[in-house]
Amino acid sequence: MGDELAGTWLLLYQFRGSEHCRITVDADGLITASTCAAQNKRVLRETLAGTLDLDAACNITGDLEFAPASKRRTAHPAAVKGKYGTVSVEARLSEDRSTIVGLFGFRRAYANVVGMRLGVAP
Repeated sequence: MGDELAGTWLLLYQFRGSEHCRITVDADGLITASTCAAQNKRVLRETLAGTLDLDAACNITGDLEFAPASKRRTAHPAAVKGKYGTVSVEARLSEDRSTIVGLFGFRRAYANVVGMRLGVAP
């Protein structure tokens, strides 16, 4: 059911401060591209990598990584530990498939995350 997540999303959350990531998700739920920035529009040195899973009840789960951005691509970018390590996702997809609302979990801290679809699913 990852194909219902396919497309481009803007995720808003707060760990260090207000931050956002623009991600592209493929039909398998894999994040294929991301760019993250802080509220002051400063581009962050990490990108978001991993896979999002969607079940029949519209629950979204996944273990993502904030991996260091690099001009050199690695075979497994999600295997590179970023500043936060693994970030767990617990969210829901709206009925009209346009919005994600939920939590990012990091160690013992949680951050609200809201996502808005920016494009039409391929």
